[in-house]
Amino acid sequence: MMPALLLLAASFAPRGATVEGDSFKYPLACATGDDGTIYVVDRRLPGVWRLKTGEDRPTIFKTGGRVFRTPLNAPRCVAVAAPSKAFTEGAVLVGDSATRAIYRLDPTTDEPTAEPLAPAGDVPGRLGVPSALAAGNDGTVFAADLESQRIYRIAPGGGPTPIAALPGVRGLCLVADGSLLAVTSENDAVRRLAPAEDGSWTVATAVTGRPFRNPQGAAFGPDRALYIADNAAACVWKLSSTADGRLTQPKKFAAGEPLVGPTGVCLDRSTDPPRLIVADPRAKTLFAIRLSDGAVTTLAE
Repeated sequence: MMPALLLLAASFAPRGATVEGDSFKYPLACATGDDGTIYVVDRRLPGVWRLKTGEDRPTIFKTGGRVFRTPLNAPRCVAVAAPSKAFTEGAVLVGDSATRAIYRLDPTTDEPTAEPLAPAGDVPGRLGVPSALAAGNDGTVFAADLESQRIYRIAPGGGPTPIAALPGVRGLCLVADGSLLAVTSENDAVRRLAPAEDGSWTVATAVTGRPFRNPQGAAFGPDRALYIADNAAACVWKLSSTADGRLTQPKKFAAGEPLVGPTGVCLDRSTDPPRLIVADPRAKTLFAIRLSDGAVTTLAE
């Protein structure tokens, strides 16, 4: 009876707390703030962990609902929005398939309220299964939806507007020139979306074929390379940019142990030099990868 009681107590740990035995359950995705704080979406917590700079153990930032169709019962993706008119204090954005919505969490508090960013449920402009997020400096949010097979643009204060029909999107990255890189599990695995003067978006193939086994999250580095976590290949791929802005054929950048099945990857610019952060649900671990040589170290478990 005692082990069961301890397990029950641990599963309902308060937000911001660390208890004996706290560890990742199934960390799917990660995102970093400008101060180096790392936010990790955990599908089986369910909820969001937070790892502050200098700490070696994550704490629970936000616990999701235990009942289906309650907020953050099935979190799948995360992005951090910088402070802007839309997000005065910045925001941690989490896509949740249980409630078919994106939630904003206040990064300045230890007990944030999950506030819906976009309409949920059976209403026009709804989201189905948000699978990837990206946030611009002006507060614009981009979201991929596996159900409708669309990529949406969510302007500050507005609802989702589709900008492209694209199935199987697992990763989104904003590039400095304003374009958007979308990583898919379908043929022509990477697409580049570019805004046109009339407000529409053009879609071009950046990587042909299906060179990845099970591509998931993606990050665009300061070296102008695209990094993609591949769950089935147990690696992180690297695609460098050419002088004309195209992407080279992918090469394995970090592969094998200690990586087991990485799904989430993000860039941490708070360190010098910057580094990659990788969430691996099969290893139940958060890793750091050095950009200079692909060396992998354990950051938190």
